[in-house]
Amino acid sequence: MHVLGKVLLGFAVVLIIVAIFLTTMTLEVRSKWLDQIEKKQDQLAQSEASLREAELKFQALEEELDRMAHLWGDAWTAPRSNPQPNGNGVIEIGVGESAGLGAKAKAQGKPLPAIHVFAKGPEGSQYLGEFNIVDLRADRTAAKLTRDPHPGEVASWPSGEYRVWQVIPPGRLTAISDIEGQLFTSKSMRRFQQEELAILQKQIQASQEALDQRLAELNGDAAAPTGASQEVIDGLVQTLRNYEAKRSNLLSEVDQLRRNMDSQYVKLQSVIAANKAKVQEMSQAGGEPAGSPSTVARSK
Repeated sequence: MHVLGKVLLGFAVVLIIVAIFLTTMTLEVRSKWLDQIEKKQDQLAQSEASLREAELKFQALEEELDRMAHLWGDAWTAPRSNPQPNGNGVIEIGVGESAGLGAKAKAQGKPLPAIHVFAKGPEGSQYLGEFNIVDLRADRTAAKLTRDPHPGEVASWPSGEYRVWQVIPPGRLTAISDIEGQLFTSKSMRRFQQEELAILQKQIQASQEALDQRLAELNGDAAAPTGASQEVIDGLVQTLRNYEAKRSNLLSEVDQLRRNMDSQYVKLQSVIAANKAKVQEMSQAGGEPAGSPSTVARSK
C-alpha cells in the first residue's frame, strides 16, 4: 500500500476511535443526569405528599382546638386587639372592666384572674396562651404571657379580633398544652419540609440547566456567541457525523488510489514484456544470440 494511503487510513482509524469514545462519554453523562433528575422528581413528589399530610394534620388540630374552645364558659369578644411590638409577650385587648372582665375580682380586692386568649385569623382560631392581666382599664386591657414566648411566636400573632376566656373546664389545660405542642411541632415540620422542598426545586432546576447544556453540546447551539467554533454550533453529534463523512471520503480516495496503482502496475508489466519481446526480435534479426554482449549493448 502506498505511504499516503497508510497515513490516511491511520488518520481515519484514529478519528473512528475518538468518535466512539466521545459518543460513549456523552451518552453516559446524559444517562447520569437523566437518572438524577428522575430521583429528584421522586423526592419532590414524596416531599409534596408529606407536606400535604402535615397541612391536613395541622388543619385538623386547629379545628379540634376551636371545638374545645366553644365548650368553655363565659367569653368576651375583643376587637381591635394586637400584640405589642416589643415582642415580650404583652398584648393589648379591646375589652376591659366595663364589659365585666376582672370587674368582680377588682371589686373584692382579689388578684386579677388569668385569662386565655384566642385570635381569629384567616386560617381559623389561633390559641395565643394564658395571660396575666397587668393593666385593666374600662375598655382596654394589657395582659402578659405567663411563660416566656417561643422564638418567633409573638411575630406570628395576628392583630384584629381576639376571643377571651376567663374560666377553662378542668382537664382542658393539659389538652390545650398537648395540642399547642403538636401545633408547634407541626409548624416546625412544615417549615422544614418547605425549606427542603425549595432545596429540591433548586437542585432540579440546576440539574435541568446542566442537562440542557449537555444537550446543547450534543445537538448544537444555534444561539452560540460570536466567535464560537463550528463544533459548538453544530454539536458533537453533527461534528461526529461530519468526521464520519470525511473518513468515508478519505477511504474512498485511498481505494481509488489503490485501484489506480494496480492499473499502472499492470500497464508497466505489459510495457516491460513488450520491450523484452522487441529486444529478442532485434537480436534474432542481427544473427546474434539474445544473450550475447553485443546484443545487450545494442539494447542499452
